[in-house]
This record gives sequence, C-alpha cells and structure tokens, in this order.
Amino acid sequence: MHTEAERRKFTAYHEAGHAVVAWTLGHSIKRMTVIPGKDEHFAYAGYTQHGPVGAVLPQHVADTEFCVLMAGAIVDRITCPDGARDDASGRDLEIADALLATGQVTLSPRTLWNQTEDLIHEQWERIDRLAMVLLQVGELDAENVASVLEAR
Repeated sequence: MHTEAERRKFTAYHEAGHAVVAWTLGHSIKRMTVIPGKDEHFAYAGYTQHGPVGAVLPQHVADTEFCVLMAGAIVDRITCPDGARDDASGRDLEIADALLATGQVTLSPRTLWNQTEDLIHEQWERIDRLAMVLLQVGELDAENVASVLEAR
C-alpha cells in the first residue's frame, strides 16, 4: 500500500504524461489539478478534451487522442512498476477502447502505444518538471502549464 504522498505523486506524473503528450502533439492544456479523490486514490488532473468519444473527428485526431489516453498508463508503468496505479490506467484504457470501437483510429493500437512510449521517454524532462510543479501548487491554468512546458 502506498502512502498518500506517494499516490499524489503518482497522480501528478500520470497527468503530466497526458498533458505533455497532448501538448507535444499540438494541443493546448486548459487546466491541471491534483486533488483528493473520493476514495484512497487521488483524482486526476484535467487536460484539454478533444471531443467526445463517438463524435466524428478529423483524420488522425482520434490517433492523437488515443496517444494522450495511453500516456497516463505508460507513465504509471514507469513511476509505479508494482501495478498499484492500474485503476487509474484502467479508466483511460476503457475510454481508449471506446475510441477504438468507433473505427476512427487509423493506426494499430500497438503502433500508437509504441509511438507514445517513445515520446514519453523523449519528453521525460518535461513530464518530470510539470509533475513537480503540479505537486507544489496543486493546480495549474493554461498559462502556467505553457510556461512550465516551454521552459528550457
């Protein structure tokens, strides 16, 4: 069992993964938060939604959304290899499965997973920086997220 501080840190990294992948793939981030959840786990940060699952999306936008969804699960495997974050990843994977069911994802899930995994490793410094700032302040608006992501 992980401590509250550890769960909060895992959540910050999970959400930073979503945000950095979304940002790297050309989407803006509206807001991020790490707040106590209703149970022993922390709620997840907000990031820009790209349209509801089932809506007709422009070509490749569904692929991008799939990558953003996978980012949290991939980061969880890096930061919490004992699998204790499977519940958070599971919610993202359910949404990704629903997106796949629409037939709008153009590349194979394995290809998109691998591309996202590579992107996360390439952008780990940004993920780490964003997670640390999010842990310090608890909430970031669009301007603050952009400032952290654009910092060198």
